[in-house]
Order: sequence, then C-alpha cells, then structure tokens
Amino acid sequence: MYMALETYRAYGISTEGMIHHSDRGVQYASKQYTNLLLSQGIRISMTQTGDPLHNALAERMNNTLKNGWLFNEGDMDFRQAEEAVSKSVAMYNNARPHKALGMKTPMEIFSGRGGNPLMEYRYN
Repeated sequence: MYMALETYRAYGISTEGMIHHSDRGVQYASKQYTNLLLSQGIRISMTQTGDPLHNALAERMNNTLKNGWLFNEGDMDFRQAEEAVSKSVAMYNNARPHKALGMKTPMEIFSGRGGNPLMEYRYN
C-alpha cells in the first residue's frame, strides 16, 4: 500500500474518497492497515464472506501472479519471493497489455498515455 500511495503522490492524485475493496483477510482488517487507509481519506470496503467470487478481479490478479509468473520459480526464501513478486507486478503493470484496457498496459492508462475510462468516470 505504501508503494501505491507514493505513486499517487508522485502523480498528484488525491486518495480522498477512494475505496479500498478487499476480502476479510487479516492483513486487510488489521488496525495498522485500516488506520493507514483512513488517514489517507480512503474508505474501506470488504466482502461479506470468505467467498473468492465476491472479489473476483483481485482473485484473478492473484492467480495471474501465482500461476502465471511465480509457479515455475521453485522454492524461494522470503527475499527471493519478495523480489519475484515485485518483478511480476512491474511486468503486469508496465509490459503486459490487457484486453479490458484496449490492449494497453495499466501504466499507459494511469499515466495518461491512453484514456482511463475508470478515472474519467470517477471524476466526470
């Protein structure tokens, strides 16, 4: 979350009024995490049950990371896993075109090199 907040700051995007939606995982429900969200003006939304279908987009992303890029990495210590996840997220956001984004990368949309329909909806 710190990385996301730094990116928003770098692009001059306010987090006030944003909604963070997650499952009810202990990491998302922790006092430290929820206090961080609230201190940034971010509203908290959580699924009602532990059903992964209630958060299908996030589950799809997790599946892509785990099975698409990390599956063949083999056994890793924590540092190696952290590095592999960071590289995978960078690849997902900067190099992998997404069908739902008109075959643009998320960073192309986010940086304004392609119209972001989600941001246009939010601010118009």
